Amino acid sequence: MTSDESSGLDLRDAKALYKKASQTRYKRFKTGYRMDRWLFQAFMWALFLYLFLIARSYNYDLDYYECINPAGRATYYPGVGEVVDWQAEGCKNPFYKPDLAWKSQEYLPPGKYGTQLNGDWRWGSVFFAPFLALAGALGLNHWIHNRYTRRRRKT
Repeated sequence: MTSDESSGLDLRDAKALYKKASQTRYKRFKTGYRMDRWLFQAFMWALFLYLFLIARSYNYDLDYYECINPAGRATYYPGVGEVVDWQAEGCKNPFYKPDLAWKSQEYLPPGKYGTQLNGDWRWGSVFFAPFLALAGALGLNHWIHNRYTRRRRKT
């Protein structure tokens, strides 16, 4: 009795399952260029994991708002169009919730509110992370699957 038989794993079944799963693995273009879907999915999952870990390190408190120019409310005379009353209420709070600290105010005076996320080295890379992941996936895909495409087609 071999070890494959004792564990109940049949190598032929595993190969058949892999063959069935890999039938739609590659996207092939008319030029002969191949895109590996599994590679791009792996990079996307790694990117999601990276963003999740950053959000977790900030305890999921990622709300930040900066009020620069407060909006106001004007009352006009009917028919004349002159301003009768002007009241500056501040900026409308996009995170307004009645029960939470600074979020409980419907209008905020000028200032910065919440946690500014770009002060940390991790957040400096968050904007560029999707672009770097895409560039890395494209580069690795080209290096693995399409590096010798022109040489193969010529011969």
